[in-house]
Amino acid sequence: AAGGAAAACAVAEGAAVSGRVPAGALDRRLTLERPVRTYDGQGGATETFEPVAEVWAAVETVGGGVSRPGGAVHAAAATRVTIRWRADVAPLMRLTGGGETHVIEAVKPAGRRRFLELSCRTEAAG
Repeated sequence: AAGGAAAACAVAEGAAVSGRVPAGALDRRLTLERPVRTYDGQGGATETFEPVAEVWAAVETVGGGVSRPGGAVHAAAATRVTIRWRADVAPLMRLTGGGETHVIEAVKPAGRRRFLELSCRTEAAG
């Protein structure tokens, strides 16, 4: 059991995913969503998101920053999210849950297509 705890810590501390992620490391239930653009016929469009799947994930903060667009303070964190491998995950999709939105910026297969490492920009839902 001690080896499993150490392996889970390695994932949480940002070690590369080797293809063996302990079951307990994927400890957050998130909703994978894809963008859907609806055109209004006037030259404009509205973007919404629709659910694709519920997934188990490990979420790790790897950096962060604060910007001030238009004078408003906006905080975002750089995160790495690990999920089980799926063929339908792409940049600009997002994961939501636990009061956070993780916008996927890059997708990297890991562990012989057993997992995906997702580089995300994470914001508090609001």
